Amino acid sequence: MFKVFRLVPHRPFSTTSFYRPPLILKSCSVQPLGHIRSLLAQKEIHSVGALQPPQYSLIVFGGQRPPRIICGLPCNLTKKTKLIWYSFEHVQELCPDSLNSSVLLDVSEDGTPCYSIQVGYLPVEATESLEKYAHGKFQDLRVALFLVSWREAHTLSRANSLFMWNRNTAFCGKCGSPTERNNAGCSRKCCGCGMVHYPSSSPVGIVMVTDPSHEHALLVRQPRHPPGMYSCVAGFSDVGETLEETVRREVAEEVGLEVQEVQYAASQHWPFPSSLMVGCFAVADKEELNIDVNVSQKKLHLGLV
Repeated sequence: MFKVFRLVPHRPFSTTSFYRPPLILKSCSVQPLGHIRSLLAQKEIHSVGALQPPQYSLIVFGGQRPPRIICGLPCNLTKKTKLIWYSFEHVQELCPDSLNSSVLLDVSEDGTPCYSIQVGYLPVEATESLEKYAHGKFQDLRVALFLVSWREAHTLSRANSLFMWNRNTAFCGKCGSPTERNNAGCSRKCCGCGMVHYPSSSPVGIVMVTDPSHEHALLVRQPRHPPGMYSCVAGFSDVGETLEETVRREVAEEVGLEVQEVQYAASQHWPFPSSLMVGCFAVADKEELNIDVNVSQKKLHLGLV
């Protein structure tokens, strides 16, 4: 979901020209503070039975692996597709047992809570009915993230991460007793020791490394990547590390380069599995690579014009 970077030779380096600006809720009719407090109020509803029609709308995830989401069909290849939001009544008719899986995503402009549900394996008839109702199609989530708008991609990312977190936190990590989720699906309380668990994101540093003249960039390839796919160096932050230390360590481990001038560019959530991707730029003083083949399948040093 990070933009593709294009390095122009001999152009002065400026981070502001290389990344997508952060999401700003300009179109929201409520003030940002009011929006935050409305969302907080929904999160604090602890009874699953408090969720009543017709007070909210939903997006529908398929339970297959990889996860799938219903999106509208774009009019042409140049336009973004849109997420399909369903009414409570329509979802209750086709997959009533899935409503208990709902997770809170946001609050709309008019104050309506927006949820997502995971429907599991539906009969063909129900799947076709959901698609026909919305004039849409189930899409692989990894594909859908690139088909929808910037804001809707964040909505999908949040939904998938909350589904995974609820599945992985069915039991307390402290005493091993079962946990019970609240209505919003954003916290779980242990039935034994009473400990309350909250979802979290793991910070990941992802960095575009260039030479001092910013004419060349370092791209990497890993075994799981499709043929011809390369990416920037990235890795999870270790305990006690700063972001700058994470970036320097990951580059040193993978390609044997020391980098300087680490600069923050932008951040975003990524749902595989649940990471906060922190994008940076850095400069390497030398161009010779010392590749760790156990970490990356192949490294490519490219000059992009």
